[in-house]
Amino acid sequence: MRSDSDPAPGADLEPGTATGPAPAERTRFVEHRGERILLIDLSHLKEPHDESLEAIGHASELIQSQARQSLLTLTYVEGAQFNFEVAQAMWQFARRNRPYVIAGAVVGIAPGLQQELYHLVTRISRRKLPAFDDLDRAKDWLVSQKLSQDGMSGADA
Repeated sequence: MRSDSDPAPGADLEPGTATGPAPAERTRFVEHRGERILLIDLSHLKEPHDESLEAIGHASELIQSQARQSLLTLTYVEGAQFNFEVAQAMWQFARRNRPYVIAGAVVGIAPGLQQELYHLVTRISRRKLPAFDDLDRAKDWLVSQKLSQDGMSGADA
């Protein structure tokens, strides 16, 4: 369940437009069941693709500034459009950030080209990035992965 302090992805969109928050504001931490999740909101980004590339770059910088194996990430792509350059940036993003991420998930993948891009990104990056239709279910899964990792760490101590 989303708290009132966590705006829904895409909530900053103006009705009937594809404009929303600045690229740097599209990546932010949200809390779910006591765990921090890094939300990467690429929803409704369309041409020109400069904003998509800037948002991906900003998210990557933020992720790589964190401790290794410390993050839960949720990438929200509903209504987004991608070209080859953005697709390439996405698979490089997924691959480069792997050491910093405990678990990642994706929400909002549409059938067709977006779904093909998702399969390509997961194959090339060798990342397990399950796709969900619902933000809360994705957040629940991410938290379960963190708790599972914490339980395994505690068993080794």
